[in-house]
Amino acid sequence: SAFELQLDFKVSEGGNSAFTVTLSSASALPVTVNLNAASGTATLGDDFNAPVSPLIIAPLQTSASFNVATINDQLDEENAETFTITLASPLNATLGANSVGTGTINDNDNAPSITIVGASVVEGDTGTTTVSFPLTLSAVSGRNLSFTARITVVSADVVRYFIALAPTVITIPAGSLPANVNVDVVNETTH
Repeated sequence: SAFELQLDFKVSEGGNSAFTVTLSSASALPVTVNLNAASGTATLGDDFNAPVSPLIIAPLQTSASFNVATINDQLDEENAETFTITLASPLNATLGANSVGTGTINDNDNAPSITIVGASVVEGDTGTTTVSFPLTLSAVSGRNLSFTARITVVSADVVRYFIALAPTVITIPAGSLPANVNVDVVNETTH
C-alpha cells in the first residue's frame, strides 16, 4: 500500500485544519507514518501547533485523519499564512506521490486604527522649526502599515506659517506602535 495525503486546506485563525491520509489499499497490519510540520509564512508554535505523530491507520482501514490546531492571536497579519505537513518514515506501507500537504491560515484580526495627536512648538525668530505630530496605533500590527499624510489648510493666513507638506507616505513598520508626521514651521520676528 502507498500513502497519499489530501492537500491544501484552508482554516480561519484559531480553527483546526483537518488533513486525511489515505492508503491505496487496505493492509492487514497497522500502518503508521510520521507527520512532520514545517513553518512556511506561518510559524510553528506561534501560528499553529504540530499534529500528534505518528498517525496510525488501523488494520483493514484505508484512511485516517488528523488535525492541525491554529493559534488565534490578536495580531493583524498578512491574510494568508501557510505551513506544510510532510509524511515520513512509513511502517507497513510506502509513500505515494502526494506526501506533502499545505495548510493555509486566514487571519481574522482587523487592521489597527491610526490616530494623530495635536502638537505645538515654540516658534523661533529665524529659519524654521519642526513640529512633530505623534501617531499612534490602536494595536501592534504584524505587517507594515502605510498611509498618506496631508496638511489641510483651515485658514488662508495659516499658509505663511508653515512650509507646505506635499502628500507624504508614512510607513509604520510591523511590530511598532508610534510614528510621527513632521511639519516645518516658518519662524518670524513679527507677531
